Amino acid sequence: MEEPHAPDYSHLPTDALLVVFAALFSPVSPSSYFAQEGLPLSTFIARWHAVGRVCKTWREALLAHPPPLYLEISTLPEDWIPWLATLPVRVLRIEEGLDARWSSLPNEEDEGQRGGPPGGMPGPLPSLQLVAGLEGAGRPAPFWSLAPFSGLQSLHLQAPVSSPMEPAVFDSAAVRDLQLLQQLSLGRFADFQLEHLPSSLRRLRLAYDGQTRTLSMACLPDHITNLDLLQLEKPGALGLCIDDCWSRVAQLDVRCRELLIGVPVQDRQLIATFERPYREGNFVPPHIWGDEEADDNSKQAAEMTANHFLATLPCCSSRLERLRLEGAAAASTKFMPVLPHGRASLQWLWSVVRLQGLHNLYGLSGHEMQARQQLFGDRLSFRYVPEHRPQACAIQIVRGRLHPGPEPAEP
Repeated sequence: MEEPHAPDYSHLPTDALLVVFAALFSPVSPSSYFAQEGLPLSTFIARWHAVGRVCKTWREALLAHPPPLYLEISTLPEDWIPWLATLPVRVLRIEEGLDARWSSLPNEEDEGQRGGPPGGMPGPLPSLQLVAGLEGAGRPAPFWSLAPFSGLQSLHLQAPVSSPMEPAVFDSAAVRDLQLLQQLSLGRFADFQLEHLPSSLRRLRLAYDGQTRTLSMACLPDHITNLDLLQLEKPGALGLCIDDCWSRVAQLDVRCRELLIGVPVQDRQLIATFERPYREGNFVPPHIWGDEEADDNSKQAAEMTANHFLATLPCCSSRLERLRLEGAAAASTKFMPVLPHGRASLQWLWSVVRLQGLHNLYGLSGHEMQARQQLFGDRLSFRYVPEHRPQACAIQIVRGRLHPGPEPAEP
């Protein structure tokens, strides 16, 4: 009896081949809460060559219709950059340790047939230290730019460990021409220059390294007004003027050890009452307060500011829907009355208390915020995770209904 013929995959229509290619070059793991995962560069190269060697039909279809690519790169040969830039790279993760597996590839076919870089893996160069826009990270002259990757939709860039003498600073000029970029995740930087961010951006993550000594977050440029998510991460203390964000960000996630929130108020007397002990007391830490009455009045002013913050959050915010605090900041958040956009006031207070931290300032814990639920139940919905679990406090702004709906899923 004659054996049935094996299927001839070389005659699959192009549409079917594109589905196969999309599956072969899709990320190994599903998307994370913020940034989508990708294929290690060596895995992508191996699969690219394997597909090209199946048959002429597959090779021609792959070259004519390359699938959207999701790549993770930790090392990159310079000769490959022009070729990669011609491909539809949608997600790019540049991080240390993503791709330690480099192997030799067959070299019997010529470059034109393969449609890719040379078969043998050249000695890869560390891309982390060479990307344009990464200042102070080891090399004065980056050898490649992100500008050719014009179709990029998601970028994750983690800086190498910076030193106090040579901190890593991200310059947003590196992504200025990426007009389709929607997600940008930046990790382990000492500071960020954000004035050239593309207006297409919808999700932004800024993670500071452990050596950062500044308090305030980097300034969002005026043209960034439509973020779905702003995620801030800092090992130490972080200062945030809430009115710099609440009209431009739908969800604000903050992960830090200490959080100082500047709350805009028009009452200059309230501001003066809060600041008096720091301006008139003994500024030699830890004896900041020299006047008990002024100290008590300052704490009362801070508590009034915290209540003002919760009372005005629903009506003053035109875009903010959810504020989520994680880590030690969820247990105690500090509040300071400032004039609108009072970044200078936050910096001034930080210069006074930085040697001993912010823990002596008035703090409203997540539990205390939740206890105020009865006061703001028709406008704010609180959720506080107890101490025996990773601490987190979420405030959901309720609009257009009398009772809050279900809490959004945790990331």
